Amino acid sequence: MGLKESIARIDEKFNNSKIGKFFEVEARGSKLSTEIGAGTASFLTMAYILAVNPRILSESGGPCVAPDGNIFAPEYEACIEEVKRQYITSTAIGSMIGCVAMAMLANLPIALAPGEEWESMPTSPTTLLDGEEQEGLPGKLVLLQ
Repeated sequence: MGLKESIARIDEKFNNSKIGKFFEVEARGSKLSTEIGAGTASFLTMAYILAVNPRILSESGGPCVAPDGNIFAPEYEACIEEVKRQYITSTAIGSMIGCVAMAMLANLPIALAPGEEWESMPTSPTTLLDGEEQEGLPGKLVLLQ
């Protein structure tokens, strides 16, 4: 038995499984091997956001305060690095929740992740909303999205 036949057999078993039936894979004209390829492409397309998102958001300074305005102070840089780690985690969790919700509630194969348009807001000098300070703005952006 060749590779193509093995993949076809696995595709057929998956289409007849509970998961395959729940997601209506065969009814939509797809198969497991196609879905794996599409999922890989979606992941690779969206993976950059985990690197880009924290860098953009951390440019706002987040909750970090530079001592005496010195943005090169070690404690400020350590705070920024911690903020970046928090943004990576929140971006990954937010993307996971969006993708799982889309799959389970809408039964659609659509990947969701935070958008770059909103994330650049706190780094722009024109981001004051109604005269508010920028501190806490990234949390407000979650609500806006």
